[in-house]
Amino acid sequence: MDAQHGQVQHELVMPERERILGVPVDVTDMETTIAGIVAAVEDHRDGARPWNAPHLVVTLNPEMVIRAQNHAAFRAILEDAAVVIPDGVGVVHALRKRGHHEAVRVTGADLVTAYLPIAALHEHRVAFVGAGPGVAGKAADRAREIAPGIQIVAADSGHPTKETAERLAKYAPEVVFAAYGAGKQEEFLHRFLPLMDAPVGVGVGGTFDYLAGVVHRAPDIVQRIGCEWAWRLLLQPWRIGRQRALPEFYLRELHERRGG
Repeated sequence: MDAQHGQVQHELVMPERERILGVPVDVTDMETTIAGIVAAVEDHRDGARPWNAPHLVVTLNPEMVIRAQNHAAFRAILEDAAVVIPDGVGVVHALRKRGHHEAVRVTGADLVTAYLPIAALHEHRVAFVGAGPGVAGKAADRAREIAPGIQIVAADSGHPTKETAERLAKYAPEVVFAAYGAGKQEEFLHRFLPLMDAPVGVGVGGTFDYLAGVVHRAPDIVQRIGCEWAWRLLLQPWRIGRQRALPEFYLRELHERRGG
């Protein structure tokens, strides 16, 4: 990223790909991920093709690793993704234990916030889809405050169906942020990005809730010590069932690392 001019260089850098419990994850950072998104959009505009076509970005956390182990179809989507970024603290920890000491966490929420001004600069056509009723629209309004001039061409809270994708296709989005929760959002993007002719799709989980102010993100200190999951559980107790995947992940990952 050009710090002086706030631009991302149009250059593809292939991150190193590691495997955790057989699931792919890329050793990448925020700058490289955003550069890949920009390059994918620009290549699409030029009629070329990026690393994968389309360019699916997955924000991987431990819960998704366990899901991939138990669901072959989801695992296949991860294998086909252009980039699988380390979102969860447990994933970053596992990467570091495998010798990638430079591994950093790249969350979906941070990625969206960092990308918005770049999208405005490059005049990317962005679509928000998913989350609860009206949340995508509120998130889009906040995004316009963060990045004046950004082209958010659609904010659709529709279900992850072909009908929703057909609605979005009319607006010719170039980057689709989908917030349907782990699994559903990746399946939606994997199936329907070609229908929308959108070169990039990113699953962003609860990011729209944060942008819209529906859910408050954990304080910085809670994020730094790796306890954002506990903060989310405090605010959303219904997540307890999903959080049970965390100890399962840690035990399986430790077993794998010790050669089990």
